[in-house]
Amino acid sequence: MDNRRTVLLADANEGFRTVLREAIEKIEGFTVVGSTGDGAEALQLVDRYHPDLVVMDVVLPGLDGLGVLRQLKAQAGSPKVILVSAFCADRVVSEAMSLGVSYFLPKP
Repeated sequence: MDNRRTVLLADANEGFRTVLREAIEKIEGFTVVGSTGDGAEALQLVDRYHPDLVVMDVVLPGLDGLGVLRQLKAQAGSPKVILVSAFCADRVVSEAMSLGVSYFLPKP
């Protein structure tokens, strides 16, 4: 039985997604199952792959990270979510927490 944790990446910056994918895949027990730069596509990939974890930026084209969180919150068995963003206003962090984000990580 494979006990690997699956991760989905959603960030508009393709370079950041590439670096993050490489870092995650070096960690034993984790594998990246999908990567996108678009919020609506992130939801489609969650439905397709049922990842254990989504690492996502707040600022995404199509549907922003908070919109993705709202839709995930309405689903049973939704994945854990770590938001990463350079946009760390108190209101955004507070809303993300109320929507069930597991962790908010500021980007440098």
